[in-house]
Amino acid sequence: MARQRLGVVLLVPQPAASLVDGLRHALGDSALGRIEPHVTLVPPVNVAERDVPRALAVVRAAAAAASPLDLRLGPVDTFAPVNPVAYLRVG
Repeated sequence: MARQRLGVVLLVPQPAASLVDGLRHALGDSALGRIEPHVTLVPPVNVAERDVPRALAVVRAAAAAASPLDLRLGPVDTFAPVNPVAYLRVG
């Protein structure tokens, strides 16, 4: 059965997105330009294609019930030495 890889993210709005991309550029991020600055709420998981509409309905219902968030980004942190990924802490 075919599967789709789905995750749930919040896109970082401007002007913060440009600042994040500046940090990514300075760190040599190879995904710059392919992956927008974002906050991951649910990491990517494999979902059977037949279940995608139901998964989207769950996410849409959760988003509709949620209140706006006030998030603070930074400082920079990393998962090293396990993974060389750099990220901004979210508070």
